[in-house]
Amino acid sequence: MTQTFAQSPTDNWAYTTTGDVSIVDLAETTIPKAHGPQGLRMPMSARVNFEHFPLDGYEDVIISVHKGGASLMPGEAMYVLTYREGDDEPHAMVREIKPGSYNPFSTTTIDKNPPGIDLFTPEPAADTEGGYYIVDSVCAHGLIPAYSLFAGEGSWDEPARWSHKPAYRHRHALIQGDVRVDRETSCGTLAIGEGSLRIEAAGELSTRQLTIYSDDTQSTGATELRSAGSLTVQETATVVKTFAQKGEWYFLSLPFDVYADGIDPDFQLGDDSDEMNGNYFYLRTYDGEKRASSQSAADNWTVVPRDVAETSRPVLEKNKGYLIALDASADSQTLRFTSAKGALPDDFGRKGEVSIQVNAQGANPDHGGWYLCGNPLPASLPLSQIEPNDALDGYIYLYDGTTYQPHAIGSDGAIPPYSAFFVKAERDTRLTTRESAETGSYSLLSVGSFRSAHLAEPTAARETTVANAGIAPPAARLCLNGNQASIDNLPSDGHLRVFTSAGKIVYERSLRAGDTVLSLPLKRGLYLLVLQAGEYHERRKCLIRP
Repeated sequence: MTQTFAQSPTDNWAYTTTGDVSIVDLAETTIPKAHGPQGLRMPMSARVNFEHFPLDGYEDVIISVHKGGASLMPGEAMYVLTYREGDDEPHAMVREIKPGSYNPFSTTTIDKNPPGIDLFTPEPAADTEGGYYIVDSVCAHGLIPAYSLFAGEGSWDEPARWSHKPAYRHRHALIQGDVRVDRETSCGTLAIGEGSLRIEAAGELSTRQLTIYSDDTQSTGATELRSAGSLTVQETATVVKTFAQKGEWYFLSLPFDVYADGIDPDFQLGDDSDEMNGNYFYLRTYDGEKRASSQSAADNWTVVPRDVAETSRPVLEKNKGYLIALDASADSQTLRFTSAKGALPDDFGRKGEVSIQVNAQGANPDHGGWYLCGNPLPASLPLSQIEPNDALDGYIYLYDGTTYQPHAIGSDGAIPPYSAFFVKAERDTRLTTRESAETGSYSLLSVGSFRSAHLAEPTAARETTVANAGIAPPAARLCLNGNQASIDNLPSDGHLRVFTSAGKIVYERSLRAGDTVLSLPLKRGLYLLVLQAGEYHERRKCLIRP
């Protein structure tokens, strides 16, 4: 809080006055050591009350008063009321006054957490010479933790959501809730874990560094960053990825290029050149060109060699799909991936684009046109947000742990963040997403891993085998639209159970064979829906948004 009485934009400490108090030009004063262009002149019998402020979240609050006096007589001291706890007595701010003296400008410091102050002068002395004081600045400051944690749901500007007031300017923000930015805001560094950040169309967020935590060992919802506004990351962005297991192959993508110096220093890239044990990770890419040429859906996964880390090329390319595995003997299941400095565009998190280059030639069209894409957003990608593209066959293909399931572009599923999926194209093209910070509710699709050295490859969708495609439906189909569940073609009587991410049943309903529409009484959050009818069994994750 500051007041200089010069109508400065930084003068944010309100005050009221009593008596013949006025603002004067300091160039005209003869009191030495003045600061600034103007000051508040206080003759005798005057008072200035400064607005009180809450002390919550601050430590070691200090108020500094810079003042001087002229033509003073003994008994004409300036006093301060501090309003400190247990202190209701006025304190003299001038120790000794000689007749007719000047009191040069000096600073009086009021410590021990005063919530506000009053300055006042007494009645004039009997032999007064018209003495007065001038105050040219009053400032309150205190210590506040460098980091503040946001929890719950609300706006960045809501103090109640933060552990130590909103993180502005050089302070650091930790997000463990769902926060939205709807105006121009800046912070020192930004870390998002077990929460989400949404920048609305009118919002602009600037930060020096961005860190996003993605933990596959937790059952909570995906950590997400969505934007319809502007995000400026002045230095680097980091994704901290924790994998569910070591020694298994997981689909991975990143929304920025990662060079050798952006790889976690605790790990090294390994390959199949020799026997390795320790803190190594391994990468494979899919060679669609080889598949189209060989006309075979086998042995088309290519090892990323170790020497790529010794080149100027990215180790992991932006928006490209990979398989990654951590060595079974590694010390950790967590890897950090960091972008180059200044590499993130202002539309990061707002829209995505994947360049697809394919070979669609060959005697058997089933083998041509395959490409492993990465999710281009640092958030779940609803299939309804992917722009229609006549160069694609209309599906994305996700491995569910057993086989590749085709999901229709435009349907109600969503691809998890930092995951990868196959598309089948008849020519080179681009997969693009619509701009939107509001995605509604959707079913979060499951992506499996490979537990053995045998790495399966996708096959083209057939109308009789399409999953969740909206055409030629399977024997039974569970669709979600917000809190509404539609169950089609249930083969026999069954039941639906809904579990929280902690495994607690929050809804259960018996069902008749055939078609059913249910309104689920679910609040915002991540749920698991289990539908069973005889031998038919389906499990779906569902993320309910406000």
